[in-house]
Amino acid sequence: MASHALAFSGKFIGGSGLPAQSGIREELVKYFHAGYIFFSSLAAEEIFSFLGRGALIFAYAVGSVALVSSVAALQPFLTLIYVLFLSIFMPGILREKMDRKTISLKIMASVLIIIGLYLVS
Repeated sequence: MASHALAFSGKFIGGSGLPAQSGIREELVKYFHAGYIFFSSLAAEEIFSFLGRGALIFAYAVGSVALVSSVAALQPFLTLIYVLFLSIFMPGILREKMDRKTISLKIMASVLIIIGLYLVS
């Protein structure tokens, strides 16, 4: 528990000087002026991230570490599948180029993830 407090305090101290840089300060102001929906979606993402980390820690406590780690390592692969479905069914929602080269690069990265999972498990 003390290591988590130490990590948080380090992030707080290290990150507190970031708004002093003009580019980061302008982006931070844009976040607050973007509107209620944008700010609430950002807050919801942070809440889900916190809950996900808590669920992962709980899974480590209850189950096999190797199994939990291998399932957690599938997240990039699931994200790839989600992005591919979004680009097929809602083509205007993503600002990412989806040509053969990009898709093949992402598929190769997913294959490397699966091979790594196999080697770890």
